[in-house]
Amino acid sequence: MYNFFDPDCYLALQALLLTASPYFFDQVRQVIERSGDHMCPHSRVHGTACTPNQIPHHFVRDVAVYAAISGEHQTGPNLFWALTALHYAHFTGNATWLRLNLPTIRRAVDFLELEPVARGGAGKGGGGLLVYAPGSLMIDTFRRYGYTTDTNVATVHALTQLAAAERLVGDPARGAIREEQAANVSRAVNALLWEQDHYVTSLLRQEAGGKGGGEGGGKGRRRRGTEGATESSVADWVREDFVDYDANLMAVAWGVANDSRAELIVSRVDANPLARAVPTWVSERLYEGDDSRPRGGTADSICGMGHKFSKYPT
Repeated sequence: MYNFFDPDCYLALQALLLTASPYFFDQVRQVIERSGDHMCPHSRVHGTACTPNQIPHHFVRDVAVYAAISGEHQTGPNLFWALTALHYAHFTGNATWLRLNLPTIRRAVDFLELEPVARGGAGKGGGGLLVYAPGSLMIDTFRRYGYTTDTNVATVHALTQLAAAERLVGDPARGAIREEQAANVSRAVNALLWEQDHYVTSLLRQEAGGKGGGEGGGKGRRRRGTEGATESSVADWVREDFVDYDANLMAVAWGVANDSRAELIVSRVDANPLARAVPTWVSERLYEGDDSRPRGGTADSICGMGHKFSKYPT
C-alpha cells in the first residue's frame, strides 16, 4: 500500500521539496500525478465505490482505493493532495505544470462542497459557509463527521493557497472568488464552532431525542448535486466536542484563529502536561467504543496518545 494522502504523503513530500533537489522534485511530481490521474471520474472505479472528483486514499499494487483502511471516507486525501500539488508548483517555480494541472487541483478542492449555514436560521447572519464532512480529515479511526473543525480549517488553508495560484496564472477573478470562499468558511468556523477557549469537534444534525445524527451520509445535509440550497440553522444542530488539539492547532497555524483565540488555544494545550510530553497527543476526550473506527476499539486514540495511562483530563 502506498500514496497515502491522509496526510502521510503530504508530510513526506514537503520534506523532499525542502531539499531543493531536482531529482526529488521529479519524484514528488510523479507521486502527485499518479494520485491525480486516478481521481474518481464517476461513482465506481474497478468495482470500487467512490465519489466524483475524490482523490484515492491509497493504492494497493496498481489499484486505487478510495476508502481508508478502517473503511471510513476522509476529506484529507483531496485537501492534502491539492496542497501538495500547489506546494510543488511553488517550490519548483514550474508555472507551466501548474497551468496544466490547475483544473484537476480545482476539482480536488471543489470535492469539499461548501454549504450555507446561519447561526439563528436562514438570513439571520452570523454564519457563512461550511463543509459537511463524511469522516475525519486525518485520522480515519476517529469518528468525526458533520461540520467538523478539522476539515473546515484545512479547507480555509487550501482555498487560500488556491487563490494565490489562480492569481499566479493570471486569473485574479477566480483568485478573488477563492479568497471570498476562504473568508466565508473562516467566519463560519469562528461564529459556529468556537467554545470559550477552543473550537469544538463538530456540529451534528439533531435527531429526535436530542442526539446528533447524520453520520457519514449526512442526514439532513444537502445532497450532492442539489442546487439552490437554503441556509441550515444551527438551532437544528448539536455540538460534539472531544477538545481536539490537532484541529485547534491547525486553526492557529493557518490563521483561522485570531491572536486572542490563538493564545487561548495554546494556553489550554500547554496546560496539559501530557500534551507537552507526547507530541502526538490529539484530544482531551478519548475516542473509544462507538467513537472509534472500527467500532468498539480505542485505535490511534490510545496508541498515539497514551490516554489509557492517564487520568488527565477527566
